[in-house]
Amino acid sequence: MAFCYKCGAQNEADVKFCYKCGTNLSPVEAPAGAQASAQTGAGSQAAPANPANVGQQPTPENLTNVGQQPTPKKKKGKVVFWIIFLCLLLGLGAGGFFFRKDLSNLFSGKHKKQVTQKESPSEEFEEENEEKDSPKKKKNDDEEENSSQESQAKKAKRTVLVYMIGSNLEAEYDEKGSLEIKGLASMDIGEMLKADLGEELNVVLQTGGTHQWKNKDIPGGVVSRFQIQKGKLFPLENLGKVCMTKKSTLSEFIQYGKENFPAEEYVLVLWDHGGGVPNGFGVDDLFPGKSLSDIEIGQALKEGGVHFESIIFNACLMCSLEVYLSICDYANYAVAAESVVTGTTLSKCGSGFEYTNFLNHLSKPENSVVSSCEILTRDYMDFLKKYGWNGTLSIVKMNRIKELYKAYEQYIGACFEDLKQGNYAKIINARTASGKFDGYDFVDLYTLAFQYENESSTALQNAISNAIEYTSSDGYSNGRGITAYFPYELCHLYDQGRKSLVSLGYGEKIMGFYDLLASKLLFYNNLADTYAGDWYIAQKEDDSSTVSEGESGESKGTYTLQTQQVDGKEVIVLTQEDWDIIVGTSLRKTVYYSTDQQYAHYLGTDDAFTTDDAGNLTMEPPKMWLKVNEFWPTSVVTNVTREENSYSCVFWVQIYVDGQPAQMGVTYVQDQDGATINIVGYAPCDDEFTKVSSQDLKEFTGEETIKFSVSAVDLSTYETVQREYNDSVLAKNMVVSYEDVDFEGCKVYVKYDFEDVYGNSYETNIASVTK
Repeated sequence: MAFCYKCGAQNEADVKFCYKCGTNLSPVEAPAGAQASAQTGAGSQAAPANPANVGQQPTPENLTNVGQQPTPKKKKGKVVFWIIFLCLLLGLGAGGFFFRKDLSNLFSGKHKKQVTQKESPSEEFEEENEEKDSPKKKKNDDEEENSSQESQAKKAKRTVLVYMIGSNLEAEYDEKGSLEIKGLASMDIGEMLKADLGEELNVVLQTGGTHQWKNKDIPGGVVSRFQIQKGKLFPLENLGKVCMTKKSTLSEFIQYGKENFPAEEYVLVLWDHGGGVPNGFGVDDLFPGKSLSDIEIGQALKEGGVHFESIIFNACLMCSLEVYLSICDYANYAVAAESVVTGTTLSKCGSGFEYTNFLNHLSKPENSVVSSCEILTRDYMDFLKKYGWNGTLSIVKMNRIKELYKAYEQYIGACFEDLKQGNYAKIINARTASGKFDGYDFVDLYTLAFQYENESSTALQNAISNAIEYTSSDGYSNGRGITAYFPYELCHLYDQGRKSLVSLGYGEKIMGFYDLLASKLLFYNNLADTYAGDWYIAQKEDDSSTVSEGESGESKGTYTLQTQQVDGKEVIVLTQEDWDIIVGTSLRKTVYYSTDQQYAHYLGTDDAFTTDDAGNLTMEPPKMWLKVNEFWPTSVVTNVTREENSYSCVFWVQIYVDGQPAQMGVTYVQDQDGATINIVGYAPCDDEFTKVSSQDLKEFTGEETIKFSVSAVDLSTYETVQREYNDSVLAKNMVVSYEDVDFEGCKVYVKYDFEDVYGNSYETNIASVTK
């Protein structure tokens, strides 16, 4: 235990910040020369040389003659010795005749037993010891002891249990009905096979959930168990067609591993798709429509009967408070990502987590499991940097999760009071500014506490810091270590996600906040009649739910904003009250330009808006835009996150890959260290460059022929057409930048659109502007 020197609160020994007042409790290195004086000062106590022995009873191992009383001499022993000695003398001299022969036989028999084990003891000796253990019984005891020693020798230092659901990541039927073998799970197995496991590490796999495997040693359509030994897969069991997304299947595998591969420490790897709350873990292509919820994972761990040193989620979006509350009683650490796990969704050139170094490090008993997990994390982040992809990964202490929940409960309780007092707009804006992870309703807790501050923000951030052993983020400025479910864009799924929260025993403060927030979101998005549950709280129309300059459009919730001339500029006049309800990251500037009278080219959509001194939006051409080599293809910005010292977004760029239409993903991150921009891959799409998804992203090999596309409006027919640049480049030669754009000689058209926190949409008419 550690006591806060400021407020006196009692904290666990390894926490970084006081849970009560937030004071930094990290040890400060003493200046040179200070240590000796600190230990010899008046009234001080010397620190124990071995902190682990604090509170132990003194033993010969940890205490050597310190403060012991002198041992008194045993005079009685000398008296007894002389009595026995005199008796022996008398016996040998006078009565020795009567038992000399017996003594001779007795010592002779012992001598023979020591020299020749095959000879039987004398009858006298057998009679003398008939009440003691017989030689046969002693032999059985020895065998049992040897057997016990052999059993202990077979007990490894560690056993890694890999629960691998191949799903469509391993094999998938395409639109024509042909089975495409992707082999992402097999890639990871290949990395495991390269590891030098040694004698102290067992690696046991259970595979299933897919139609076919790239690894020919693994049968498709069934569930199988293997052990990795000397770089090969050794079959253990074929379970037949079993559903891998049933909790009993997972718990039985854990029990099997414990019984057949006993170890001092256990590690569990859960491999497949993930989605946290409410989507769960795992997609079994042989039993579609069912996933393991976070609650079911916790139940399976309990029934499995193993306390894991670490649970590793090789799956997307599982680094959440809800998941950890489900499993925290059954593990010391967890490794998971707040974002998608690249390699299980996006890559064919690599399979995300790198297992060879991890297992090599884990195989050495002197290395801790958590240090091996750090190797895994660093290798994964290096893998992402190599290919210019974004991602996050964290190692979290499970013994800190309940403390973190309490801090979150206090924080959300304060948010609940604010929400009841009418601060809905402020909360939604803070939630929006906190960013998102690939379209799911998760929010980074540290970022949320920063964006929406209340009296419990600091305590929540300290609890997060105490819980995180290690975290790394690249391309996600809002990736600070751990997320929580927060109904927002997918508010229609709240009724489903709520079941997990109730099962976890979430308190009234959290459930009250979620219920009220989800009710408002459903109401303002006209979804209450379809998706509200019995928890729904009826809402009244808010008089402040529209921007003051809005004029009713074609349908409820859609508004056209009129521009005005102010100081010679065409602007949209907005009040502070208007800005308070505008979702900042939804604000977009759309730009068209034309070089002749035939086409207006769609440069794209960006969030680089401009304002005048009064804070009005100005209808001006943009100063900078996304560029690829010397081309300006149509690009659209998404996933914008703004924080005090950082900014990030994703661009989708229209290209043709070997003649086929596709959207190229580009990430842009700017922080105190500067700006970085990376190509993360491409997703095939239709001829109109729509229906793109990050889940379909593919990597470039570098040898593809790339041509760049611009959407355009034919000014004679007002139809949208696609126009290509004449020149092309190889994918490996593409260079992406964000730089000044020159509209010299062009006619420029600009429009704005944005949303407010009540779900209303706004847009301006297209204004003709010349630079």
